[in-house]
Amino acid sequence: MKNMGMRVDNLEIQLIFIHLGQELNTPQIEALEAMGITLYLDSWIPPVGAHPTGFLIADMPVDKLEALAKKDYVIKLDTAEQVLEPHGGSQPQVE
Repeated sequence: MKNMGMRVDNLEIQLIFIHLGQELNTPQIEALEAMGITLYLDSWIPPVGAHPTGFLIADMPVDKLEALAKKDYVIKLDTAEQVLEPHGGSQPQVE
């Protein structure tokens, strides 16, 4: 998994993107936090242009995946686990 760019320091927690139609309200935030989900509320990106959903980043206990996916305000869940690094190869030269 590490070779695929995934974090392996804690396999009980998954870093995810939660796709939503609108920003979470206080009761929704409290319900998710009560499930043990850590929401990074400052990561919220609202729906824009051709993208009908907004999203935010969260840490989710893997055993809460099904319960989170059943929330009526959750449109889609995606992993945010992949660690991205620059590709090798030639670097642009500055003159």
